[in-house]
Amino acid sequence: MTIKNITKTISMDLFYHGKAENPMSQKTTAGFSLSGSVNRKDFSIGPEIPNLLLSEMVAIQFNGEFIV
Repeated sequence: MTIKNITKTISMDLFYHGKAENPMSQKTTAGFSLSGSVNRKDFSIGPEIPNLLLSEMVAIQFNGEFIV
């Protein structure tokens, strides 16, 4: 991941929910979830803001469906 020209490797969890027919489009659709977190200070985001006001860890979540 690159933010503010700082590149760091992060680990994220990917979960495959499976395939099913979408009742609206009648097409086979696959569902996925992606989640992880990053430390905002690793990317120099708000380093002067105290942790009581803004958490160091920022959660990242993505849910998606794709037609297969």
